[in-house]
Amino acid sequence: WYGEVASTWTHLRTYSIPFALPSQQHTEPAEAPAKVRPGVFVCGDHRHTASINGAMASGRRAAEAVLADGIGPR
Repeated sequence: WYGEVASTWTHLRTYSIPFALPSQQHTEPAEAPAKVRPGVFVCGDHRHTASINGAMASGRRAAEAVLADGIGPR
């Protein structure tokens, strides 16, 4: 990603952050519906898995729900 210059970088330290994410006891993502009522949609990692990937997946699901309702660009 950063090219040749990255080989000259020095690692300073690593931080371990316990409990940085909530416990996720399920094996399949909890995919809460994006549409909560007509014209109201919600997304975020709390609607999928507690991670950046979960937030992105939830956002995509919300965008698809908006488009499916015919609210998006025409």
